[in-house]
Amino acid sequence: GMAWVPDEAWGIAESSSGFTKNNRMSPLQGAMMAAIVVNDGVLMRPYVVDQMKDLGGEIVYSATPGLSYAALQPEVANELKKLMQLTVRRGTSSGAFRSFFRGPLSYLDVGGKTGSLSGDAPKGKNDWFVGYAENEGRKIAFAVLTINKDFWRVKSAFLARRALEIYYRPSYV
Repeated sequence: GMAWVPDEAWGIAESSSGFTKNNRMSPLQGAMMAAIVVNDGVLMRPYVVDQMKDLGGEIVYSATPGLSYAALQPEVANELKKLMQLTVRRGTSSGAFRSFFRGPLSYLDVGGKTGSLSGDAPKGKNDWFVGYAENEGRKIAFAVLTINKDFWRVKSAFLARRALEIYYRPSYV
């Protein structure tokens, strides 16, 4: 998508925050940005349906991961990764990830970016967290968006942490 950046100084500064009344993104677009970071600058083609089976259990469709294009130089993606790691360890989402890196998932490389604003479609306080997690080639990129009417009930970074705990939970055979 294209971003609209006005000519005056305030508009330029506001646009640099990412969200404005004129510039919006979907959670899928946010997750795709995190995927670029975790994939060393390469954007993978997104898909929604992984596979479909017929009534007999035979696979009739299976999505094929594919490259879309190189969006960032690997060095730039790596710098963004470092900044996103700081966000969960010492930054704006460190409260949600408190004790996470001392628990059973301490081996994960996790990074994220928080954001918040008041929206009108639907009306409420929008809180979002875009991030990634990886370990030994097992990668995930995600975006979490919560909309609360009057005050924060649950933060998106906390929901992202819980999702990671479920996704990476140890499997006992």
